[in-house]
Amino acid sequence: MISGFFLHRVYFKRLNYRDFVKKKFIDIGIPYIILTSLFLFYKSISMGRFPLVANKFIDSSSEINLFIFYLVTGASQSSYWFIPFILMVFMLTPLYLKFICIPGGVQRTLIIVLFLVSSFVWRPVNTVNVFQTIIYFSPYYLAGMYFSLNELQLRRMIAKFLYPSGCVLAFILLLMDMKSDFGDVRKSNPFEFVGIDLVVPKQFALIVFFLSIAYKYFDSSSRFLNRIADYTLPIFFLHGFVLFAVSKTEILHFFYTTIFHKLFLFVVVMAICMSVTKLVRVVLGNKSKFLIGK
Repeated sequence: MISGFFLHRVYFKRLNYRDFVKKKFIDIGIPYIILTSLFLFYKSISMGRFPLVANKFIDSSSEINLFIFYLVTGASQSSYWFIPFILMVFMLTPLYLKFICIPGGVQRTLIIVLFLVSSFVWRPVNTVNVFQTIIYFSPYYLAGMYFSLNELQLRRMIAKFLYPSGCVLAFILLLMDMKSDFGDVRKSNPFEFVGIDLVVPKQFALIVFFLSIAYKYFDSSSRFLNRIADYTLPIFFLHGFVLFAVSKTEILHFFYTTIFHKLFLFVVVMAICMSVTKLVRVVLGNKSKFLIGK
């Protein structure tokens, strides 16, 4: 949703498609390739093999084929699927920009319809199917663009939805708990109907809830929010490595005992990622963007 917001807000009026895609690849693609390669190299040396995720999808013992699979799908770490997905979205920018030119009523209808489609399509198993992921997350991307187009009206509206969105979010979480479904629902065939993915309305309610908090208690000049924004991409690239390191210790089970321990783990991981980011930026200077993002 944030990416869609900035596509309209920052790039729409001065977009040079070729330069845009090139810049995004440098800012996101290069650190992704480097860090994925380092992680797979470590796995290959320490365990004598790559991670086992690929075995579910391809029948190959060739390390080159496996490396290409992990690079194309982002399956080397749980969150890295986002990079192949967002790079593909950036390549489809001319198509998404057509959304801006259609009437507001049609925009809203399209977003609602696509959210319904996402509820039936679900996310792909291990998030390795980039095209299914694009179908699933496109309404969020378009919603971000719509928000940028109508920010003043939506800011006033969302600021009033703190408690309603919180109640809706709590209700959906209760339903998911009753179904023993905590949000990790996936399927390999997007056209097979196996129920409605409650993650879609949950995520939408969650976005509205946090936006209403931001509008109610923070302003655009908030030092805290600006500081977090400055570390967003490095935190994304590094947090998987930090969690992996923590998993090698004897204390990981401690962090998963209660919700409060999980929140504490979140704070610890954020602090470590920000500290490592500071160190890398001091050591490498401007070149740090090629390793941990800008």
